[in-house]
Amino acid sequence: MRVDVDAEQGIEVWRTYRGNEWGNQGERMGGSGDRKEEEVRIEVKTQGEKGYYEGRGGFSPLTLLKNPMILIAIFGMGMMVGMPYLLDSMDPETRKEFEESQKSGPLAGVSAATNPMQNFDMAAWMAGSGKSEKTVSTGAEERGGGKARRRG
Repeated sequence: MRVDVDAEQGIEVWRTYRGNEWGNQGERMGGSGDRKEEEVRIEVKTQGEKGYYEGRGGFSPLTLLKNPMILIAIFGMGMMVGMPYLLDSMDPETRKEFEESQKSGPLAGVSAATNPMQNFDMAAWMAGSGKSEKTVSTGAEERGGGKARRRG
């Protein structure tokens, strides 16, 4: 059904079908344009039920494998577990060359060097005290006593 409501012509009802172009009005069933007392009976049938909501999908562990972060973690764990077995299965000459290249590589000295942030004491820094100690003269020195030390 197509119902046209216009201020000049009134209400007109046309029988049309799904998929027709807008200009193809189809058979006129009636309206208020020609006769004022014309009655139009419309029979309406439902086409189907609308599905507004989508059902929640179930959990599948295989969907985790679509996540790149999970794939990287699995690869890293596999390398961590499998690398010792690969090194054990290497022949002695290749293993010796590999160890020498590890010693002369760009990361060889990194593990031996100490990190200055490794010995950082956050609690002492927040309290305002540092590692250097400063001597402060107190009244005990003037009376013949020793030196008092204060952090800060």
